[in-house]
Amino acid sequence: MTSRELRQSRVVFPGPDLRAPTAFSLAVPDGWVLSEVPLALVAIHPPEPVDGFWVHALVSTTRVAAEVDLRAVAASGLERLRREQPEADVRVERMGRFGDQPVHLRGLTLPTGSPPRPTSQLQALLRAPVTPGRAVTDLVTVVGSCPEARSDEFVPRFIDLVASIEFGLGDPPIPGA
Repeated sequence: MTSRELRQSRVVFPGPDLRAPTAFSLAVPDGWVLSEVPLALVAIHPPEPVDGFWVHALVSTTRVAAEVDLRAVAASGLERLRREQPEADVRVERMGRFGDQPVHLRGLTLPTGSPPRPTSQLQALLRAPVTPGRAVTDLVTVVGSCPEARSDEFVPRFIDLVASIEFGLGDPPIPGA
């Protein structure tokens, strides 16, 4: 962890002392909408439930050490998944690339809701490029969920969404900098 002396006793977010997450863009499937939700940057979903289920992709970021290994993060997540949801059936787990961007993908099914119903999930991890001189970077997580019976329809949309993520838009403007 790096430390720096504050220029003032009050800081602004985003600002030079509290930086915003790395900027990125992504493609939203045609006809889908964006919703603000707790614990994520955004939920991306069709405008209406599908078979009584809100199909969605949650996009979130987490600050991580600059040298973090994507495989290690994925392995830790798998351990947590097995501990917290032992009924989850992991069907695919692999490292890959979309263009120059390394990505970890995990496909699984698990029961969700009440009463429980089979749900398919695509979980994706991408690490933002490291800004020189910074001790941290951002991990972008996408979790897409849909009824298992409709996974052939929706999982490719989730994969396209993940493949569309582009970093390199530059850091957002810093107020007062």
